[in-house]
Amino acid sequence: MWQTCLGMVPDCDWWLTNGGGATLISYGQAQGQEVDVAVVPDEHLRWIERLPLLHVDRHRIFVHAGIDPNLSLDEQDSQRVIWKNL
Repeated sequence: MWQTCLGMVPDCDWWLTNGGGATLISYGQAQGQEVDVAVVPDEHLRWIERLPLLHVDRHRIFVHAGIDPNLSLDEQDSQRVIWKNL
């Protein structure tokens, strides 16, 4: 979402078909309207930008997608943590 809303991804179709459409609707975009990522408040995008890629507490590791179990946490690739399938 963050990359799409900031225009870092030229084609947002992949994001829209993987939950992005529902996300925009949750922000108030009407179904059937042309995609308008401006419905996502700048404050939310700035919050997302400040989030760490992974967070570790006493019992768990929190990431968006996944980690490579063959690497230490310090060696994780940021794209794998975000997308896992890379």
